Amino acid sequence: CSSDLSLGEPGEKTHPWVILSCQVDGCVLAANISDYIHDPSAECVLNPSDHSCLKKPSFVYFAKSVEMPSTIMGRVLAEGKLVVHHADLSQAILSKVMAAAKSTRHISNRIKIKYGLMPQPQKTKVPF
Repeated sequence: CSSDLSLGEPGEKTHPWVILSCQVDGCVLAANISDYIHDPSAECVLNPSDHSCLKKPSFVYFAKSVEMPSTIMGRVLAEGKLVVHHADLSQAILSKVMAAAKSTRHISNRIKIKYGLMPQPQKTKVPF
């Protein structure tokens, strides 16, 4: 369900985003990809060789991940306004991003569970 997008008017300077989940309750979980210089301790570093939209070392900014309404995303994608759809990430890079999303401390466990990045905790029965 993951994909790579840039938000902003075509031709403007934009930041790529990666969709981290399938739709849940009408939303998807997305994270911005930003310049590596802003967080050299980043958990998920991406390089220009990882995707054609990356021009310099970058990182997935999990701390600023957001829940985006999928109806709005679908509409702006269809209209070609504000969103530029890039080629999907390769399976290897997507696996790297998803592994980092599952382990990051920057996305709450509640959100990870909601979007399938973490299994629902099993309720244990206490014998009486």
